[in-house]
Amino acid sequence: MAKGTLVDGVICFRCRHSTTPRTNIDAAGLLQRFRSEYGTATVDTKEVTEMLNAVDKDFEDYETEILLLQSRILYIKTQQTRLKEHAVDLRYLNSPIRKVPNEILLRIFDYACYRNLLQEFPWSEEFKFSPSTPVVDPLKHLPAMSISSVCARWRSVALSASAIWSRISLELSPENSRLQDRRFVLSGFS
Repeated sequence: MAKGTLVDGVICFRCRHSTTPRTNIDAAGLLQRFRSEYGTATVDTKEVTEMLNAVDKDFEDYETEILLLQSRILYIKTQQTRLKEHAVDLRYLNSPIRKVPNEILLRIFDYACYRNLLQEFPWSEEFKFSPSTPVVDPLKHLPAMSISSVCARWRSVALSASAIWSRISLELSPENSRLQDRRFVLSGFS
């Protein structure tokens, strides 16, 4: 590239052909004209207008090319992200837990779900006593719900195990436990 020129040509990313700009950016030549030519008689306004039109068209072409390239970059980055996600999914297919038989999973779930505590939240501060076990981490106190939310296979195995669902404890604040509506609703669970 010669000094003072921005680009000798742009490679079209679609057809891979070089496009030649309409404008020759010759800063030295323009500087020479600024220094040597002055007055209205020395400047050909038609020539300058044509050069400005060519500059505008080149500028529009570059803007279009930039937008196309940015669009292409965005598409490629999106594809790259999708490939990374797909690779993670494929790695899950090879994970050791997928090789564990359902019977073993069932035993693990049964062991993990020795107690499920479903508690009213938030517990009313007006009462002098607090719940038997303050539930800070619901996943820890509702293992059956947590396990059944992992994936379709685990959900199927967990739902087939009546033992883990029969150990659910329900704690209500004393105020709500006395309500007739609550007793009526809960009577179906006894």
